[in-house]
Amino acid sequence: MAIERCIAISGCSGSGKSTALKIIAAEKFFVADFDSFSRKIIAENLQIQRKLEAIVGKKAFIDGQIDFKSIGNFFETNLNAEKIFEEWYQPILGREIEKFLANLECEIIFADVPFLAQKKIYNLFSEVWLIETTFENCCQRIKARNNYGYDKIKYLIERSKVSDQIYKAANKIIDNNGTLEEFSDKIRRNLK
Repeated sequence: MAIERCIAISGCSGSGKSTALKIIAAEKFFVADFDSFSRKIIAENLQIQRKLEAIVGKKAFIDGQIDFKSIGNFFETNLNAEKIFEEWYQPILGREIEKFLANLECEIIFADVPFLAQKKIYNLFSEVWLIETTFENCCQRIKARNNYGYDKIKYLIERSKVSDQIYKAANKIIDNNGTLEEFSDKIRRNLK
């Protein structure tokens, strides 16, 4: 059995994609978190590790293992270096996601897919659900989650803005400017 419906949950950083995925998982749907998937790919791929080492240096590793915290700290103060890495890495990650989905057997899957356009894989999804919220809400959520400084937060939001192409492809646009309970209700209504 191949996947009948493959639904991308997308939106800018801090919009609520991960929260939406948790709500969907609680409703017993199959979900894929491609942020976690990305970490696994980086941890297993020597080509990606070499690229990170070339950009970040030896501090990208502790005892031969990828140190995501050090990499994140480096990129927080070196935004241009992060941009260079991400422009190189996102298409690679997109190809890995494509392989993963091709080998998956389930009726329906919801996937948290940040940077959907940059990964060049929006054509893999039968539906795109966009999560939208204000810039201020995104800032607050990223600050609470990662404790990044304002420049890094602004950079993440700007870099992850949804392209016009993805807006046009979106099947649903879900507002996340209210309470968690209101957002949960909206997600559940859309699942029906």
